[in-house]
Amino acid sequence: MTSLPKRLRALRGRESQAALAQRLALHPVTIGRYERGEQEPRAGVLEAYAEAFGVDAEWVEFGTGRGPDEAEADVELEAAAAARGEVRAGRRAARGEVAAVPIVSAQAEGGPGLVPDADEHLAGTLPVRVDDLRRAGCRPADARAVVVRGDSMAPELVAGDVVVVDLAAPPREGLWVLALGDALLVKRVQRLPGGRLRLVSCNPAYAPLEVAAADVRLIGRVVWRGGGL
Repeated sequence: MTSLPKRLRALRGRESQAALAQRLALHPVTIGRYERGEQEPRAGVLEAYAEAFGVDAEWVEFGTGRGPDEAEADVELEAAAAARGEVRAGRRAARGEVAAVPIVSAQAEGGPGLVPDADEHLAGTLPVRVDDLRRAGCRPADARAVVVRGDSMAPELVAGDVVVVDLAAPPREGLWVLALGDALLVKRVQRLPGGRLRLVSCNPAYAPLEVAAADVRLIGRVVWRGGGL
């Protein structure tokens, strides 16, 4: 299995570091550090790589799942099928295919809310492109939509925005909907020594929270975000 730096270099191919940095909203020096193994990309950066190159997020991070060879083969097979007037059934969803993602009635913020434990808390569905979910490494069956309230994550997320979370995502740093006591929160999660987590808001008016990992239930990693319903 290749290393993460090698996978990142393989994805970039002949594209310049400067051009890729512009696409990913990063500095070219940072791209170089990632590719030399001098700096570890955060979860959000790995997801941006996956979306930019049409591969699974798991392939970028771990080397498993749908990589660039499969992505290229899928495109070629789809083109050939389209030329014959056929629709190819396979792992990759047809372009434009939409999943009806269940909307959880609870809302996520820095205050009280219901925890989406079961489907009796559903409040309709949200149409999301299957390709968008799969590029983020999320199976449509594992996706749930949650409405954001409050201003703790502004300007990244504002009241009324909808986020889609992956209920099956492995625990790692990134943007999560989580339960802390009886509160449902959307926060950036960072790991700390000693089995603790830092929960970070985007709004500087809200100080980071440092809590024991055992006190937090990571419900789903945010894999998609959109405007209000």
